[in-house]
Amino acid sequence: MQGLLLFMLICINFCKCTKIITRYNFITNKINIKRYKKKNNNKSPLYYSDNEHHKYNINIPSLLLSKRIIFLSSPIYPHISEQIISQLLYLEYESKRKPIHLYINSTGDIDNNKIINLNGITDVISIVDVINYISSDVYTYCLGKAYGIACILASSGKKGYRFFFKKFLLFV
Repeated sequence: MQGLLLFMLICINFCKCTKIITRYNFITNKINIKRYKKKNNNKSPLYYSDNEHHKYNINIPSLLLSKRIIFLSSPIYPHISEQIISQLLYLEYESKRKPIHLYINSTGDIDNNKIINLNGITDVISIVDVINYISSDVYTYCLGKAYGIACILASSGKKGYRFFFKKFLLFV
């Protein structure tokens, strides 16, 4: 009996604290940027939106993902490759016909301390395998830099839809 009561209290608190944001909300509501706030040293800023019907906050990566955009801006480590693979599979599940936009600004397998990630090539190959597996077209955009194994990722987009900005650095 106590376990059931505790479970009901947890469910009630969970329902009060969370609000489910559906894909329908992103399509129909315009997000008005009200203010910028960093919370608890989080690297992704939160934007608060308010309109007549809904008030919610959203972080930048979630907003980009809702627009079918994946942004890679760090060296490629196993947790980064897992995140990109899960985003690709999620976007494939949502719609197989719409393209996915992958923006790359990565040092590949070299981090800021000039330490080379020796497992980086297997991480990139797993991302490329998923790009080849899904039926959605993946458009790649290289902005800034693509060093080392990030070049492989930049060249893995759909043929004819691999874009490089004017002042980018490409080191193989």
